[in-house]
Amino acid sequence: MSVYSTCNYCSHKAEYYCRSCKSKLCRDHVSIYTTIYHCDNCDIDSFEPQCPKCGRELLPTKHEEVIKCGLCNSTDVVDAISYYRQLPHLILEAYEKFDKELSKIWFLSQRYIKTVKTLFDMRTSKIMLFSSIEDNLSLLKNAINTFIDQLSKFENDTFNTLESKLQQIMYLRVVNYNYISDAEEILRLLENSYNMLKKTIETKTTEIEKEIVALEEKMRFLKFQYVHLEKLFSYIPEEDEELISIIPRVMVRRNHGLPKKYTLVLTNKNLYFLREKGLVNIRIKANNVLPLSFISSFKYEDSLFFGKNILLKTNLDVYQIFARTEIVKQFKYYLEIASSYYEYAADTIGLIKDLAYDSVTIKDLAFNVKIHFKLLNAKLMNQKDMLRDINYRKMLEMKQQKLIDKILAVARKIDEYLYERPSSYPSDQSRSGILNKLRREQYELTKQLEKLREETRRFDQLFGLAEENLYPAY
Repeated sequence: MSVYSTCNYCSHKAEYYCRSCKSKLCRDHVSIYTTIYHCDNCDIDSFEPQCPKCGRELLPTKHEEVIKCGLCNSTDVVDAISYYRQLPHLILEAYEKFDKELSKIWFLSQRYIKTVKTLFDMRTSKIMLFSSIEDNLSLLKNAINTFIDQLSKFENDTFNTLESKLQQIMYLRVVNYNYISDAEEILRLLENSYNMLKKTIETKTTEIEKEIVALEEKMRFLKFQYVHLEKLFSYIPEEDEELISIIPRVMVRRNHGLPKKYTLVLTNKNLYFLREKGLVNIRIKANNVLPLSFISSFKYEDSLFFGKNILLKTNLDVYQIFARTEIVKQFKYYLEIASSYYEYAADTIGLIKDLAYDSVTIKDLAFNVKIHFKLLNAKLMNQKDMLRDINYRKMLEMKQQKLIDKILAVARKIDEYLYERPSSYPSDQSRSGILNKLRREQYELTKQLEKLREETRRFDQLFGLAEENLYPAY
């Protein structure tokens, strides 16, 4: 079906559209030129063989069709029908830019996940320096998740507004030149939304990257310890000896001698003083071992020359340990908890486990963008098969949610029968029968849910919506 418009300035059929003054024009209100002339003297192009400025005769420079609006004299005039057919593709291209821009958030989330994984490996290896890193990561995780939620809302609002406006112009399926200006308004809307999105992402990612860099500064000490961990384990001879922490590059002065640089290894039984030897092939040598039971006292103090330091005393020796303030504070803390190491280690590892197993994700955001793009493509291109596929995918999701609700309802009933106060009714035998019936129902519902999830996975794999297809290669 086609609804051709008349020229804005006469009753003739419109064949052209001026993108400058937004006019629909007939042949009588445009000028068509096939030859372009150039004046070297004035350095201007002309559609006439005579220069409009100096009046010189000009030679043709190129032959191409140029259409000039007879009202505003703009040359930004296009064939109306060709431009109309191009508009759906322009709208799709404009929306596809959102997906490419949002992929930057995925790279940012992967950088966070990599940081968490590195820290998790270190913590499980009993490296505890800078205990505040988990707190910083928790704040960072909340910031990223909040930002992803804001982007999801922005993308959904943009799509809903876009779809509403496209419905008003019937998704450009009917050729009606009156819809051209509305379609151009949609393109401007998408461009403005994209520019806003791009600016917001650049600002927010810069802020989050600064926080990640600050975390990486702290983790440099951890990485140093982690690299040497295997070597250091060889200096812990007892089988039941547990590593508490490695303290890198501290200065130790023994009995008022000259300070020397050591790496300290603290276990639940001993304090090892290790030194690095060699410049190229670096090797570690155990210089001294101090059993913790020999330490009669330790003191955290300020000194004029060394700043914050720790003074360890035994019956025979005095050790003065000094380093960066953060390291000294942590070492004091390690000494205090050495006697209750196992409880401390369990509590300390707990937070990084939570961060590692419950990480940030942009899966839902990326999936929504992909689905919205495919939906726009199906409606703008009138692809009924694709629309049926998308509606089928939505139906699968709705069925899954209904099954999950039923499973939760059955689980609540099971809990009620398991934990409610026993009464005369129902009897224990009846209660057991009801519980068995509920558990069978729960099992059947779970099987149905798994079957639906497998069907959804196959569908997503076939249509490029599987998780591995949502993100760029990293």
